[in-house]
Amino acid sequence: MKLQSVRRQGLVGFADKAGQIVIPCRWRDARGFHCGRAWVRDERGLYGFIDEAGTLVIPCVWQRVYSFSEDLAAVQDSSGKWGYIDKGGSLVIPCRWTSARSFTRGTAAVEDAAGAFHHIDSQGNRKSLSFLRRLLDGSGRDGTE
Repeated sequence: MKLQSVRRQGLVGFADKAGQIVIPCRWRDARGFHCGRAWVRDERGLYGFIDEAGTLVIPCVWQRVYSFSEDLAAVQDSSGKWGYIDKGGSLVIPCRWTSARSFTRGTAAVEDAAGAFHHIDSQGNRKSLSFLRRLLDGSGRDGTE
């Protein structure tokens, strides 16, 4: 079922194609579903994720988040560092990056404390520039550093 976020009386929920509210408007903010999860922001301003039934499946403990992509979501902890969680809410790549982006084609861009940018795979391994060139040209072999 395709759901869209809707705002009623300052709170956000989700409605079906007919406009019927199927997930009550109880969130301060929320965005659409990706990989079966939608991020929500609670009254404290913290972020978590709900499933398509509206159940809070990942508690609102994160300062900021990105939507799920390739079954991982970038999350920012209370220290301001970024890492990645899986759809069950487990931290699979520790929060150690100063910025992070969503996964695309198996890699995500991250920035370290020195301001250097890297691409990592879904296990957090940095990928080499030669791997990224092969990814872009379609020849794709593993280029783990």
